[in-house]
Formats: sequence, structure tokens, C-alpha cells
Amino acid sequence: METESDDILRYIRTFQQAEQNAVVRMKELGFSDAHLTVSGADSGIDIESSQSVAQVKWTGAAAGRPEMQKLFGARGIRNHLQMFFFAASGYSQPAIVYADEVEIRLFAFDPIGQIEPANSVARLFVKELQRKRKAERVASERAEAERVASERAEAERVASERAEAERVASERAEAERVASERAEAERIENERAEAKRQPWPVTVGELTAQVDNFSPLSLPVPVVGMNSVQPPIADPKLQIASSGRSMMVDSPQTAGRKFVVASLFVVVILCVLGDAFMALFFVAGIFVTSHEVSVASIVVLVMCLAIIGLLAFIASRCMRRLRVLRWHASESSLLVANSQGYASYFPRCAPTLGDRRARSMLRRLRNVLEPGEMLWVFASPNSTHPLMNGLAVTNNRILAFLVHRLSVEGPRIVVYAEDISRIDFSDTKIGMKEMVVTTHSGESKSFGRLDHGDVRFIAYYANYLGATRSPN
Repeated sequence: METESDDILRYIRTFQQAEQNAVVRMKELGFSDAHLTVSGADSGIDIESSQSVAQVKWTGAAAGRPEMQKLFGARGIRNHLQMFFFAASGYSQPAIVYADEVEIRLFAFDPIGQIEPANSVARLFVKELQRKRKAERVASERAEAERVASERAEAERVASERAEAERVASERAEAERVASERAEAERIENERAEAKRQPWPVTVGELTAQVDNFSPLSLPVPVVGMNSVQPPIADPKLQIASSGRSMMVDSPQTAGRKFVVASLFVVVILCVLGDAFMALFFVAGIFVTSHEVSVASIVVLVMCLAIIGLLAFIASRCMRRLRVLRWHASESSLLVANSQGYASYFPRCAPTLGDRRARSMLRRLRNVLEPGEMLWVFASPNSTHPLMNGLAVTNNRILAFLVHRLSVEGPRIVVYAEDISRIDFSDTKIGMKEMVVTTHSGESKSFGRLDHGDVRFIAYYANYLGATRSPN
């Protein structure tokens, strides 16, 4: 804890303390080897170093010209030494003028030892010292920045080399794996070809006669020194009855018919479920894995794909018609059961829109509604320029969007109620109707192509929005 007596001891009270303070200040000015001279032998010099000499005056009166002349004379012919003078009570004007002439740097120090330059030479020295220290600091910072940049570049180089080495090792391992798999596949193919070339040891007739007579199979025994490869096991399609006296053999034609019937059954099931793309891939996989590529197999494949496409189209139309019928039934029941008015009846989905897609679209639409905006109806149009698969009519606007991008980028086309001039539904080449909204400025915006089952439903609310902006 500091006391008042501790503060008093900090003040310079003797000439020895003044000289020690001057030594400290000389070191701060850049003369690290500054030290006191031997008392009585300096002839006007109290402090000296290899590059300077200094005099300290600790009296009540200002230092005058004689003290300056005494310091100048004490330096003698050692002109390389810089001269400094430290005074506690300041300097007379003649002393300052003389010090400027002979370049003696005058400094005044206060009772606690802080110094201030007292003439132009001292001020110039301090300014030059500050500039030099600033330059050293800037150079040090630049060197540190270069060192950090060099270390970072070296680290990046090492990381790049490590990544390149890992990439090369990965590519080499992948190449070795591919080569190993290719060699294994070739080995298996060669074994299969070799097995096919081996002669069957007994005909089907001989095998049937031997089974009927309950006699063991008289298979040829290989002779040592000749081809000792064992013949393949009998084809699994040859099945011996449990009684041992009859045998069922599926010919290749019969097996092929069974395979085709089973495949067509799977394709029909997939088409009924509405997964036409899975059916297409299934048929293509069957022909690729079980047939050699030929003109006949390609023709059969094309015919199967055409049949699947037709079945998928018929299934899609049937499912859409069922959705419309179910929608009308549910709408009728809702109208009868709804006793809270039309506000609780919204939002409504289009007749051909499936339940799962309707829930997904409704969940995303609620995140983009404006404050006070209520969703009336929504549907699923087709549009490729721009790509859109969603349409909604609210009490404020008509908007079209891409469902899975709606939460990220918002609606792609928007027309507000006050901008609607006319709404048209024109026929397209694919049997659908394109919805086009014309604004008061004459701009036409396409909201995509709608199914015939959705046109009257969407047209009613879109036209109503343009006329009154509220449902009836």
C-alpha cells in the first residue's frame, strides 16, 4: 500500500539522484553504455559513453552560458561525441543561443526526473530518435508479417503435398482394386467357359433308364494321367421325384416361359402401384442380365417398354379419375358438415392433387404467406419455362413456385389482385390448359398447364380474386 512518505521519496533531492536520473535518461535516448564519471576528474563532464558526454546541473538558478562553454571545452577535440546538458531549473536565453550554435542538446528535468527538450537541437534530436524508433518498429512488424506469411505458405505447401500424396495413393489403390476385380471376373468367366466345354457323362435317356431300374449311375472313372477334371453336377432343373421312379425336367423353353410370366406379373403390379419408372428399370434389367444383345432382344425390349408406358398412362388416368371422384365426395361432406363459415373451410387442394403431395405443398406454403394473408386453394401445374410444379391462390395474390425450392427462393411468379386484368385458359398440344394472367400494364404471365379436372376449380377462385379479393 502506497503512503505519502513513499511519494516524497520519489522526488530528486540530491545531485547524486539527479546524476543517476540523467544516466537512466541517456540510456533511454539510445546510449546504452552511459555511466557516471569519477568525481573530480571529469572537468565539467558528469556522464559519458562511447558516443556522448553530458553535464548535470541541480541548482535553483537557471543554467547560463558559462556552463555551456565549460561542457564544450571539456569535450575538447573529441568531436565525434554528442553533448547533452540536464538542468533542473531551466536555461538562460544566452545559454540556449550558444547551445544551438555548438549543438549542445539541452534538457530540463522536473522533480520526478521526467525530461523535456529545451532548445531546437534537442527537439530535433528527439524527433529524429522517434522517427528512427518508429522505422525500427515498422521494420520489425514487417519482418514479423513476412515470417508469419512464410510459415503459412510453408504450411499450405506441406498440406498440399500431403493431399496430393493421399490422392495419388487413393488412385493407385483404386486402380489396383479395379484390376483385381477385373482379373477375378476373367477367372470366373474362364472357369464357366471351361465347364461348358466339358462333355456331359450321360444322356437324359440313360439317366432315366437307370433311375427306373434302381441301378447306380455308371459314370466314367477318370484315368490318372489323363484329363482328371470332374464333370459338373447335374443341372438343378433336372429334379428326381421322391419315389425315385420318375423325373421332371424343365426344358429351356418352359423355364423361359415361366420367367416371362413372372416378370410380366411384377411389371403389372408396379404399373398398378403407379411406379412406371421402376417397371421400366425392371424390364431393362431383365433383358440386360438374361439375354444377349441382338436385334430380336432389342425389338422385344422396345415392345415391352411401349406396353409398360401404355399401362402406366392408363393407370395414371384411372388414379387421377379416382382422385377427382374422391375429392367431390369429400367436398360434399365438408360442405354439409361445416357450420363455421367459409373461413374455416380453407385452404382447399385441387381435385387431382394427391394427399401426400398436398400435405407437403401446404407445409411449405405456410412459411411464405405474408402477414394477414390467407391461403384459398392450391394445385400442381406443369411448367418448364420456368420450372414450376405448384400454384396457389390467396386472398391477396396468385403465385407459382417450385415446391422443393419454395422455402429457399420463394415464389417464381407472383401477380397481386390489384394488378389482375384478365385470366385466360388456353388449350395445349398435350390435352391440358395453360393458365395465363394478363396485368393492367399488358404483361402476360404463364402459371403453367393444368389438368382439365383442376381448371374450373382454379378459375373460379382466380377470377373471384381479381374481382373482389375475398371468397364467397
